Amino acid sequence: MRFGLTLPHYGFSLPEGEPITFEAVADSARRAERLGFDSVWISDHFFYSFGRYGADPTPIAAIEPLTAIAGLASLTERIRLGTLVLGAPFRHPSIVAKMATTIDAISGGRLDLGVGAGWLEQEFDAFGYRFGSVGERFDALGETLQVLQGLLSGEPTSFDGPTVRLRDARSLPVSAQPRIPVWIGGKGGPRVLRLAARHADGWNGAWRWTPETYGERAAAARSACEEAGRDPATFRLSAGLYTLLGEDDRTFRATFARGAASMPGDALRGETDETWRADTLSGTPEQAIERVRAFEELGVEEIVVAPWVLPFSEQEPEIVELFAERVLPAFRADRRDTSEPALDALGAAVAVLRAADEPLHWTVIQDRALRAGHLDPFTTPNVRKDLLAALRLGVRDGALVTVDRGVYGLAPRPDDG
Repeated sequence: MRFGLTLPHYGFSLPEGEPITFEAVADSARRAERLGFDSVWISDHFFYSFGRYGADPTPIAAIEPLTAIAGLASLTERIRLGTLVLGAPFRHPSIVAKMATTIDAISGGRLDLGVGAGWLEQEFDAFGYRFGSVGERFDALGETLQVLQGLLSGEPTSFDGPTVRLRDARSLPVSAQPRIPVWIGGKGGPRVLRLAARHADGWNGAWRWTPETYGERAAAARSACEEAGRDPATFRLSAGLYTLLGEDDRTFRATFARGAASMPGDALRGETDETWRADTLSGTPEQAIERVRAFEELGVEEIVVAPWVLPFSEQEPEIVELFAERVLPAFRADRRDTSEPALDALGAAVAVLRAADEPLHWTVIQDRALRAGHLDPFTTPNVRKDLLAALRLGVRDGALVTVDRGVYGLAPRPDDG
C-alpha cells in the first residue's frame, strides 16, 4: 500500500486563518517527503466556496495546481506529485498534455494526472465557463481523457469532438516515465467508471467511504473494464479519505470535536465521532491500520490522506506526524519482511513478474518489489526512476515485453513453445 497526502493550498487550509502561499505548500510537500509519504496532491479551483456547506459563499483564495506542481517538482526529490483533480472544462486538453509532459520532465517522471468534470457552479459563472448540465460536463471530461490518451503517447493524434479537434497533433518530447498515469476522480457512478475503464489508468474516489461501499464501486469498475474489453487487472484503484487520529479514543474524540466545531455551515450537523469514524480513516492509529488493511484487500493500491474535516486542509500538523509515526511503519514493515537479498531494479522486476505469472502495471511491480524487500526506498532514493529505466532496458534487451499502457510482462522463453 502506498500513501498520499493532500497539500494545503486554499485560504482556509492553514491554522489560525494564515494566508495561503506557495511557500506554505512547498513546506508541506517537503515535510511529507521527509516523513515517508509516497505522493502529494493538489486540487483545482479558481477559488473555493463554503456556500455548499450553507455558509458564507465569499470566494476563498486558491493556488493553481499545475504551476504549483511544477514548482514542487524542483523542490522535492522522491515523492510523486499529483492533481486530484483538474477540472476538465477549464483547460484545452492539448495544453494539459504539454504542461504534464514538461512537469514530468522537471520532476524526473513523478507526475500523476487526475482529471474530473468540475462541480462548483459559482466559479464557472465567475470566470465565464459554461456550467451546463452534468451530462455536458461529462462530455467535456470524456473529450479530455481521449485527447490525453492520444497526446501522452507521443504518437500523431487526430480527434473530432464537439469542442476539441486535432489533426495529426503530436506532443513532443514525450514524458520522462513510460506513461504519465491518468486518473479519473468522481463518486464512482456508471458513467465515471465507463470513462475510466476506456480512457484512464484508474479511478480515485474521495472523501468518505466504508470498505463495503468502496468495494461495490471497485467491483463495478472491474465490470466496466470487462465490458470495454480491458483486463481488469490493469485498472488501478485509489481512495481518498478524511483522516483524524488520536493516540487513544479520548484524544481522537477531542480531535473530532475540534474539527466539527471548525466546520463551516451545517455540513457536520448531527455528526458524531462514531458516525465520522465509520466511513473515514479515523480513530486510533491501530484502528486506522485495520481500516487500511480492509481497503488493501479490495485491491486499493494507494490511500490519499486528507488530515482534517475539510479537504486539502492541515489545521493540526500533529495528525500528519502521528500518521507517519504510527501507521506508515506498519506497511513499510511489510515491505521489509523478507530474508531475500535486495536485487537490482531489473532483477526485482523480473522476480515480481515471475511470482505473479502475469503482466503487471509498473506501479504494481514497484509496490510488490518494495514489499518483498527487493527494492528499498530508504536506501535507494530514486526507486521509481531506477525501476522505470530498468523496465525500458528490459524491453530493449528482450527480457520484458510491453503489454499495455505501462504494463509489462516477461518475454516468452524459447522453450515456452
